[in-house]
Amino acid sequence: MSKISKGFFWSAVDYFSVQGISFIISIIIARLVSPSAYGVVVMVQVFMAFAQLFIDGGFKGALIHKKDRTDKDYYTVFIFNMVIAVILYLVIFISSPYIADFYHAPELKNLTRVIALNLIFSSLSITQLIKLQAVLDFKTQAKARTTSVIISGVIGVYCAYKGMEAWALVIQSVSSTLLSSIMLMSFSHWMPRFIFSIKSFRNLFGFGSKLLFTDFLTTCYIQITNLVIGKIYSPAQLAYYNKGFTISMLPSASIMEVLGRTIYPIYCGLQNNKDKLDIAYRKYLRLSCMAIFPILILICVLSKPLIIILLTKKWVEAAPLLSIFCISFITYPYLYNCGNYSVALGYAGLNAKASVIKRIFSFVLIIIALNINITAIALSIVISNIIEMYISLRVARTSGGITISKQLGFTKDLLGISILTALAIYLVLLIFDNYYLQFIIGGFVGLVVFIGSLFIFRIEENEYLKLELCKFYDRFFCRKHII
Repeated sequence: MSKISKGFFWSAVDYFSVQGISFIISIIIARLVSPSAYGVVVMVQVFMAFAQLFIDGGFKGALIHKKDRTDKDYYTVFIFNMVIAVILYLVIFISSPYIADFYHAPELKNLTRVIALNLIFSSLSITQLIKLQAVLDFKTQAKARTTSVIISGVIGVYCAYKGMEAWALVIQSVSSTLLSSIMLMSFSHWMPRFIFSIKSFRNLFGFGSKLLFTDFLTTCYIQITNLVIGKIYSPAQLAYYNKGFTISMLPSASIMEVLGRTIYPIYCGLQNNKDKLDIAYRKYLRLSCMAIFPILILICVLSKPLIIILLTKKWVEAAPLLSIFCISFITYPYLYNCGNYSVALGYAGLNAKASVIKRIFSFVLIIIALNINITAIALSIVISNIIEMYISLRVARTSGGITISKQLGFTKDLLGISILTALAIYLVLLIFDNYYLQFIIGGFVGLVVFIGSLFIFRIEENEYLKLELCKFYDRFFCRKHII
């Protein structure tokens, strides 16, 4: 198995094991705590997201992009992360009473101070994660993060069972971050030294600041929306909105994270070979869509039975929001791949400028929708994502010369198959009234229609998929038999 194939495999093991276990744990905890308690923690996470963004500082992407990385670069990033983390923790600690007053929720004062410890704990291992990702070593990450998620999950479920409500979510989050950092430092066999290079910092920040700016705009868009919803609407409504958003985001974000952690270094490695980079861009865009489209279609059409079965009827108001968000995240493969493609070609600045234009549209739509209702806010995100996708495609065209129509043409067959799959699942909902039958039969029919259509319409990846399945079979079965 090649280094890239191993990277994909262990990246998938790492991310899906962590996200899969985390998802199961979040479902169990959500069944034990009230939507209001969940909403209170989401309010706190708004401030954590901004703080965590500045701790990273764009250095992750900058270090991976840099070909001649040195230990001095890693030491510099580690010290920067730690110093910023401590400063931001102190700022949030002092500001916690004002955060509680803003939301008129006194319990947020102590909750905020405890969950903010995640900033310091996570900063201990950011550099190790960058170092491992740069060399496509996801096996080490998988061991550390999966173990920490399981242990912290057990702790969180126990706390929720004991009626600790919001504190159960906070304790689970902090223990997960702490355990993950300890294990990553132990398994990576890399210890930091207190060496800080001004030259290294300037070089990395010159590129990383552009990535930081782009991420900052996206974080503002998502988290300010949560902040305003938490202020205008009730904690329960914020919980419905957030749960619909996070469940719909899980498959697209998880798959793109798995692919992206391998794809971005590949793109960067091909930055001086335009023809091969274009081939890789088309290949991974199609691969992303082929993995994400069917899952989002299933969740979109089966949102109501899915929510009721997983979270009970007390969360049913999240179902229509979940369906809407699934539509918006269909654009995610385009946004992610276009961004990485243009950055790999050295157009991080253009990507940042495009982000400003995207966010102008996004904020205007959100401001209009905030005065209507939660559903209008979700719909505004769908419209915003479509506009963002168009802008991202234009950036990719400017960066690499591939026309927008050609880029869209890369995946038109997969989109058509997805629409056909959605119609088949919807027919199942019309036939059956029982939520369990809708979910089981609808899911089965959807998968059969999608997979069957891939072969009926003879998509170009058929032979590739067959080859990879054969390689997988040979690696895990034939070799053992021979031995």
